[in-house]
Amino acid sequence: MLEFDGDREVKRSSCATCGDDFVLVTGFLSKDDEAHAVYVAQCHVHDGEPRVQMQVLLGSFSDDSFDDHVTIGCTVTAADADNLSVEIGEDPPGYGSSAIWGRRLGRAEAEVHPLLPAFREVVDFVLANDPEVDAHLNRSN
Repeated sequence: MLEFDGDREVKRSSCATCGDDFVLVTGFLSKDDEAHAVYVAQCHVHDGEPRVQMQVLLGSFSDDSFDDHVTIGCTVTAADADNLSVEIGEDPPGYGSSAIWGRRLGRAEAEVHPLLPAFREVVDFVLANDPEVDAHLNRSN
């Protein structure tokens, strides 16, 4: 069972593309009392459409080695409160050059990667349980 591991960090940032402010949420998740994933969710509005750009870091967190870490990104949009579209991104943006982010997977590689089910589970959990992400996607509905 997934659950938040500690407090999420919620802050405001500025979009490099349009210059508008947006909410940036960073959270850690555990599964069965063990570290499982890190997610970063950028809650933007582009072209009048609320969207969340999310990156999920998966891998083992048991030592200082990041060899098995992968990051998969997606964009989530809401047609209405009941219909969310999750599209795996072509190239998830990086958050600095830290090795902790591991290999960043593009769409083709992510769609066949063995961690794809874990990625989808994390995205579904965040969409259902992160209050800032939920409020952002549902604010105009």
